[in-house]
Amino acid sequence: MNMELRYKIVRRLLRDKDVGFSRNQNYAAYDDPLVRQAVRIYKHLLSVEKELLSEKNDDMKVDSVEKKGDQIIIKLSFGNGRRESFLNTQEWKLLVENESVKARLMKEYSDLESLLQ
Repeated sequence: MNMELRYKIVRRLLRDKDVGFSRNQNYAAYDDPLVRQAVRIYKHLLSVEKELLSEKNDDMKVDSVEKKGDQIIIKLSFGNGRRESFLNTQEWKLLVENESVKARLMKEYSDLESLLQ
């Protein structure tokens, strides 16, 4: 139950831009560990989305997207930097709900189709 609720909160924060969830206005909610964890996951997924969709990252390349056990590992390289993001299955599903992210991943990494099932 808690797992499902956590990811419902994350989905709402990611996809509903009208949801304002500032720490100051929702101070009591942040006392709940479930909410704090959902916000942490949201921030992580949002940063991955921004990295993939950023106009500044023209030289960004998806090196690999692989599944190891219950984890999906996305490896990116750009300029002098590299990024590895470790997502569980639920987080991966939330990430690829964004059609722009899915399109960018598929454009950059052709072996992605099997992970989208």
